[in-house]
Amino acid sequence: VILTNIVYEKQKKLRIMMKMHGLGDLPYWTISYCYFILLSMLYLLSFMVFGTVFGFTFFRLNSYGVQFVFYFAYMSLQISFAFLMATCFSNVRTAAVIGYFYVFGSGLIADYFFKPYIEDIFISRSWIILLELFPPFSLYRIVYEFSQSASLVSQIDRTGMQWSDLNDPKNGMTSVLTIMVLEWILFLLLSLYLDHFGSFQSGIRRAVLLLHSRRAGNRSQSSQQQTTQIQEFKASVEMER
Repeated sequence: VILTNIVYEKQKKLRIMMKMHGLGDLPYWTISYCYFILLSMLYLLSFMVFGTVFGFTFFRLNSYGVQFVFYFAYMSLQISFAFLMATCFSNVRTAAVIGYFYVFGSGLIADYFFKPYIEDIFISRSWIILLELFPPFSLYRIVYEFSQSASLVSQIDRTGMQWSDLNDPKNGMTSVLTIMVLEWILFLLLSLYLDHFGSFQSGIRRAVLLLHSRRAGNRSQSSQQQTTQIQEFKASVEMER
């Protein structure tokens, strides 16, 4: 939804119309981000409320604060990732098809490919962290750990996922949260960069041209200063004569 909305505005030239009316890039991205984050929070709160009302242990037994923080972090990451992907598309249908394939395909891949790595105790944790750099795998790890904590409540005398459990290196929740926050910031910066320059090459070219223009400006200023100093010196010599 986020991806198609942004690409739709690009395809229908709505961004150009907004710029013509004085809306800059930074206010546009700020307004868009706030809109999508509010929409995501409403969806998130509804999801948690209905899950609790219908008695799902996944929601009731785990700490609501922990759930909200992790879901909110992933929603923010999802929005920034959609912003980044929107810079690669100019057609709404193409973006919608790729988006649906990404959502359903990543879920299937995570269940059949990533889950065995989590459950295998002989797999290096570093390798799992590397796989969690892919955002859907981070979400799958969150859901997996929450479901495991809720299922253990009925088996042993313990509570679900609490804040103190984040310090447990076995569940890997702290590393997942760190990855999501870092990727969220990185994707936002890349989105702003690509939206402004169009590509990495054009951005580098503009930076090089800017440096050359500044150097040329400094040289012209220094030459002008030298000429003015020479003229002042000549004028002072003539006055002494």
